[in-house]
Amino acid sequence: MTPRSWGIAAEIAGTLAVAAGAGWAVYRERTTLLAGLRVLAAHTEPGWVIACIGAQCLSMVFFALLQRRLLQAGGARLTVSWLLSTAYLANGVAVAVPVIGSGMAATYAYRQLRERRVDPVIAKAALALAGVVSTVAFAVVVVVAALLSGSPAAAISALGSALTCLVILAAGLVALRSPAGRSRLQSLASRLVRTAQRVLRRPRGDPGQLTKSAVDRLGLFRLSPATVGLAFTWGLLNWAADACCLIFSVKAVGVPVPWGGVLLAWSAGQGAASFSPTPAGIGVVEVAMTVALAAAGPRPADALAAVLLYRLVSFKFVISLAWFTERTVIRRSVRGRRRSGSPEPGSSTRFC
Repeated sequence: MTPRSWGIAAEIAGTLAVAAGAGWAVYRERTTLLAGLRVLAAHTEPGWVIACIGAQCLSMVFFALLQRRLLQAGGARLTVSWLLSTAYLANGVAVAVPVIGSGMAATYAYRQLRERRVDPVIAKAALALAGVVSTVAFAVVVVVAALLSGSPAAAISALGSALTCLVILAAGLVALRSPAGRSRLQSLASRLVRTAQRVLRRPRGDPGQLTKSAVDRLGLFRLSPATVGLAFTWGLLNWAADACCLIFSVKAVGVPVPWGGVLLAWSAGQGAASFSPTPAGIGVVEVAMTVALAAAGPRPADALAAVLLYRLVSFKFVISLAWFTERTVIRRSVRGRRRSGSPEPGSSTRFC
């Protein structure tokens, strides 16, 4: 078996193990689960549910604005609505496909950018930078959560992670601004590519030429302090809106918000989702968030009801389906115009 096959087999085995453990946990805690479902069905306030949905929609808009700002720095200009639809569809792929959903979602987003004629290096770099900026913004939210909950050790740990990401990002940006820095970056990247070719047989081609072309194109990014600051602001608002969705979920089930622990519970859920082998962390995130939220004050049944509402809204299935339908209809109409010879609306400008 190849290393990739072993990796897939290990992920599948881990997923099955987690699924079995989650099933056993559900069976053991079936009384609490049923009580939480009863609370969710009987005491949910529609106004706060609408607020939850609005917070999640705003979170996705902020993420689309983050991606657009970084793509603009690379010379690509795309509409927020198009990036938003791509983000929703990628989210749908990540949630629906087990084990490899996150990787498929990233590949889908990259292919969509390529269809819009975004340079491949710019597309990959913008997606990677968006991930780094989002990670730093998340670490900042975790620091705030740890401070509010009175956990200085957790705050220091999260701050260390944020500073590490910032140092790596700053070092890369500084290196791209000078010929000597680009030369060192190219040398390091060339060694990494050579190692990847030995192990994975990809990418094909001369490592020196591949890395030189990539570094030259990365030099086209106009990442000024204002650009990075604005991107970070969008990333911070993205996470803040998502956290507000959990706060509104607590309000929706009629429970006082435990301000000292609600953000920590939200952070626990996001961390569990990052390391869970199940799609979207199903079965793992719910347990982590419920335990953390219940420890902050609410009864386990109330905490579970709030977490279930938050998770139902954050999956975004309905909106992802709507975007999929809309994009499918548009593509079919464009193909129909091409067959009939009619001009496409807005065909004079590729990016708008």
